Amino acid sequence: MGIEKALINYSFMDKKFLSIFTAAMVISFVGCDKNELGLNDNVNQPNVQKISNSPGNVDLRQIKVDEGLLVFSSFEEFEDVMKQASELTDVERQKWEESIGFQSFGRKCDEFYSHIDFDKFNSDKEISAFIETHADILSLEMDGDSAAAISVHYIELPERCIMNADRMYIIEGTVYKHFPDNIEVAAEATAENVKTLKTSADTDLEKLKRMPNIEVYEATINKIIYAPSQPQQPSNALHDSGWLTRYSSNGNYRDKIRLFTQIMGKPVSGYNVYYTRTGYEMLNEHHKRFLGFLWWYWADESRYISGSVNINNIYCFYNFDNGQYYTNTSYNIFNLNRWIKHETNCNDLTIQKYNPSAGAKPWSYISKYAVIYTVDNIGMVQWYYN
Repeated sequence: MGIEKALINYSFMDKKFLSIFTAAMVISFVGCDKNELGLNDNVNQPNVQKISNSPGNVDLRQIKVDEGLLVFSSFEEFEDVMKQASELTDVERQKWEESIGFQSFGRKCDEFYSHIDFDKFNSDKEISAFIETHADILSLEMDGDSAAAISVHYIELPERCIMNADRMYIIEGTVYKHFPDNIEVAAEATAENVKTLKTSADTDLEKLKRMPNIEVYEATINKIIYAPSQPQQPSNALHDSGWLTRYSSNGNYRDKIRLFTQIMGKPVSGYNVYYTRTGYEMLNEHHKRFLGFLWWYWADESRYISGSVNINNIYCFYNFDNGQYYTNTSYNIFNLNRWIKHETNCNDLTIQKYNPSAGAKPWSYISKYAVIYTVDNIGMVQWYYN
């Protein structure tokens, strides 16, 4: 069931609606002049949001934990905490989570991964058997005909830093659980519903769909049905840049980064929310070779990344107050001056809160980007799209 249908049928929601505009935030840029890149054209115009990874307003130490789940008092608090948590180092994340009595799915996977001794494997067969044994955590993605990358599940989700080991959290009285293939499940956060989702396996989705008090939906809005008066995005609109890969001089290490923007949807108690998610995924990897086949895995240590990722995205939304569509630009800056091993970081910009109606679906695409940073063993990375 797509979120358009799921949100409309969400049983415990009010019928009120509102449109929301996110306030612009002060931005900074490291490494070069923004004007030279052409990314901040017209950024002072009133229809342009400027977003950066500035320190959040929520004190991470004050987040409520209930039965092992993080409990957020508002959707805005959820976004703020997720943003801050995704930028913590491994040590910082462990210290924060232990201080509040919590373990995230991300830390659970990362700690398991960090204790894998890849030097102990003596054949392709041994690596394959190990991945299969730990299929609940590890994932394998082919990288051409003679290579594969070993990672963990949900590495592409920034929510991995705030969902618990059962992949759950609570926002404004609604409990959520993440499933494979971009599926989320939501229900009113009663003790019975929390228990049901906690004990539900990935193979239980069809059973959950038949439960009247539980909604199953796609988190990403992939298909847009345009209303007659709605502006349309270009036919060649860029939503995912694909991977840019750079190798060390000896070929033993590589740095990968991809950029993305997408429309996300989530039912929250009392209203429905659509938001743009714009950001990047970055990996630093090492490899092990058997008979010419490369097994890429995360580098043993974080590397210091100096520079920034800059993404302009154009998005369209519907204002229910005046019945008009608007097309705006969001200017996103991510400063990278810290130690990074792997990271998925994004800006979530809420653009519609309402009880959805047909044809009023937002869209977003990347219009420009500039990626400039330096990483140990790789050197400088420069990547532009204009």
